[in-house]
Amino acid sequence: MPANKKYPTPQIGDQHGSWTIVEFVDKKRALCKCVCGKDKPVVIYSLLHGKSTSCGCQKTALLAKTCMEKYGVSNPAQVEETKRKTEQ
Repeated sequence: MPANKKYPTPQIGDQHGSWTIVEFVDKKRALCKCVCGKDKPVVIYSLLHGKSTSCGCQKTALLAKTCMEKYGVSNPAQVEETKRKTEQ
């Protein structure tokens, strides 16, 4: 990989968000392991620039947390039902 002044050359074992680089697939992609255990090839540019921070597992947890804080339910499917009850 060519060195970049602003972004250092990624190395095996580096962490970017919830990803850890396991190995390099080619010049543009690295095989990464998420904190949830899922392995997935990720574009290196996306890792370095924060475009990819997890496999999607963090999105689900954040959605559940937001629903709990705002509506008092942990299941996003229950939000509409809760909204209807409060409007009546």
